[in-house]
Amino acid sequence: MEVENMLQICMMMLIKRRGIFMQRRYIMVWALLACFLIAGCGSNSGVVATVNGKEITQKEYDQRNNIIKAGYQLQQGVTLDEKKDADTLKKIRDMAYNDLVVQKLLDEEAAKKGIKVTDKEVEENINYLKTSRNQSESDGYDKFLKQMGITQKELPAILKEELIYSKMNEKITADIVVADQDVKDYYDQNQQMFEQQAGIEIYHILVKEEAAAKEVLNKLKDGGDWNKLAVEYSIDEASKNQGGDIGVVNEGSELVEEFKTAALKLKPGEITQAPVKSQYGYHIIKAGENKAASITPFEQVKDSIKSQLETDKKDQAFSKYIDGLKKKAEIKDLRDKK
Repeated sequence: MEVENMLQICMMMLIKRRGIFMQRRYIMVWALLACFLIAGCGSNSGVVATVNGKEITQKEYDQRNNIIKAGYQLQQGVTLDEKKDADTLKKIRDMAYNDLVVQKLLDEEAAKKGIKVTDKEVEENINYLKTSRNQSESDGYDKFLKQMGITQKELPAILKEELIYSKMNEKITADIVVADQDVKDYYDQNQQMFEQQAGIEIYHILVKEEAAAKEVLNKLKDGGDWNKLAVEYSIDEASKNQGGDIGVVNEGSELVEEFKTAALKLKPGEITQAPVKSQYGYHIIKAGENKAASITPFEQVKDSIKSQLETDKKDQAFSKYIDGLKKKAEIKDLRDKK
């Protein structure tokens, strides 16, 4: 994977997953947190750059660099070596520097446009973060803060910075839309993307503890309603209200191996006789109908296509806007002069 993609990887570290298997491409308000830290460990001395007279400190630079580096190592399963991976580490440092320049520019523009973040907005996002992180384990939120190297006291300022970024993005791209004909053209020109391989419909109920999984199984054996039990017990927030629907599963599906193996052993209508353990918890899995290979109808995917095309168009527009800010700004890179 290219180092240039690591900003996306850092975002993905915090993106709310679609269930536990697929990550959404769009970003929750707090999703950029890992890549927009502004406080933490590191040296407080020195200035690495100025942006229209505003300083980027060594402290800010070091932490941004460390977060992107950690994201890369986590994603790739490697430990970067200062000598052997010198080129990669330089790209990461340059990315950290660029992130901070953009942050300063957007802060400045937000002030000019009167864009502000309220304490209530910050508090709401902290609460959302707590709820999301504590779903899979009771101390998930505290572990997350420790992993990221930040304290609860520092978190509000970090989130405030990210909310300013998000609001600026929304402000600049608010008028961007995608025409219905563009959506249809994309569908027609990319039919291979909507091909569905043959497989079997799979549903699941995910719980934290084996005892809870056995309780669900016992209720099902006593005639309990699957959909109601999914709503009551499942911790997979994205699927629980849809009966635990995972979609069509086959050998090529990107699912954890334990889950996929158990799911593909089932025949239509069958339910696993014992809980299936994975890194996410314990699953009760149910098989629906066998599905033949097909192309997903346009009506089923038009909304998601339109959403993605709008996201891409807005990303391009915001990137162009940032490039314009850079060209007009007085930016001094002092890293080589320290």
